[in-house]
Amino acid sequence: RRRRESLPNLSSSHWSDDEEEKIQRKPVRRVSFHEVEVRNYNVTLGDNPSVQKGPPLSLDWNYDPNHTIRPLEDYEVNRSQRRR
Repeated sequence: RRRRESLPNLSSSHWSDDEEEKIQRKPVRRVSFHEVEVRNYNVTLGDNPSVQKGPPLSLDWNYDPNHTIRPLEDYEVNRSQRRR
């Protein structure tokens, strides 16, 4: 049998301290990354019909098994600039 927790009465103009604390308490969620795994994939002929010049290219499913794992800070310092 499940126990139901009552919700505070939101129509009330004044909440008890306990109800107000429940409303204000939000879970803290954090995500962090420490390493980056870099894989090199082969390029293969793709199937994108909207390519306007040249053949469509896609990443192949296969990748070089000799991938590298580097600390995130090292990767950020040494990575090449993003293409736009």
